Amino acid sequence: MTLKQIKHYFHLINEYCNGYFYTKQWLKWTNSKDKLTISYKDYPNPSNWKLIYFRGHPIQTRFFEALYKLKTDKNNKKNFIHKKSNSVKMLK
Repeated sequence: MTLKQIKHYFHLINEYCNGYFYTKQWLKWTNSKDKLTISYKDYPNPSNWKLIYFRGHPIQTRFFEALYKLKTDKNNKKNFIHKKSNSVKMLK
């Protein structure tokens, strides 16, 4: 997926889901056909989501997994912010 598509999916999750959101993705992936590279730093972090954990996958070591608690305020849909952070803490 492109960054635009990823951001759109996270926007939909933010709009329509409540509770928790689990994701498992490549730490870094390059699509050889279009030379697009996506890393864990490129995934959006909506400001109204609380990160429960972010860690390398214990078996598939080229993946990360993350769990968020969604704090969705259906009256305020401006919580979606795409943040890039170089200081993501990996849990063991």
